[in-house]
Amino acid sequence: MKKSARIVSTILLMAVLVLGCTVISCQGPRQETKDSMHQSETLVPEQEVLSFLDSLFTEGQEHEMFNMPSGDGSFLRFLVTSTERRRALEIGTSNGLSAIWIGLGLKETGGHLTTIEIDHEKVMEARRNIRRAGLEKVIEVVEADAFKAIPSLEGMFDFVHLDAWKEDYKKFLDLFYPKVEEGGVFAAHNAILMGNYMQDYLDSVRKDPALLTVMAQTSNDGFAISYKRYHSPAGTP
Repeated sequence: MKKSARIVSTILLMAVLVLGCTVISCQGPRQETKDSMHQSETLVPEQEVLSFLDSLFTEGQEHEMFNMPSGDGSFLRFLVTSTERRRALEIGTSNGLSAIWIGLGLKETGGHLTTIEIDHEKVMEARRNIRRAGLEKVIEVVEADAFKAIPSLEGMFDFVHLDAWKEDYKKFLDLFYPKVEEGGVFAAHNAILMGNYMQDYLDSVRKDPALLTVMAQTSNDGFAISYKRYHSPAGTP
């Protein structure tokens, strides 16, 4: 998809969210593209991956992993696929559940996800889960402190998913914001349920004239979805 067409599709999607539409499920069947079929050495049937995601969520609940529900995960996939995202960044991998949802979208677009996690045990588990989902060629799990890793990342990103310690959202925003290209989108999870813990972040994305930000309540958790219309002169909100 050409950049201009992708920007239009993103704006239309944001308009739908502004009008108050609630996404219930985005798991529908898809067709493998030529690019997507070469992203992974192991082609795992989609229904098998979706069932695996359900089991990961249940397991995560039992171990207090605070994984996102399927409605939120399928929304991320929909957001990535419908707007043809290609280079994605995730801050906060946990056991890899949200990364797999994003990876399913990137598998269709021929894109790639870099996801950062500081906890070694979670990194190992996420890598195992991503391999089981057949997305090891689509998703790279970086074991690092995101505050140190983000500044060293090369190139620009067109999609960012933020799901880490809520009080640190604004600090992360200051780091990744200059790396989001014009027309890029970033999604902050738990923006409704835990908005009071990330109020400085929400204030920043709402006040920045370069951003169009809407709230999407796909579950009780919710997202703050921001679309970067242009590069602001200061480089940060």
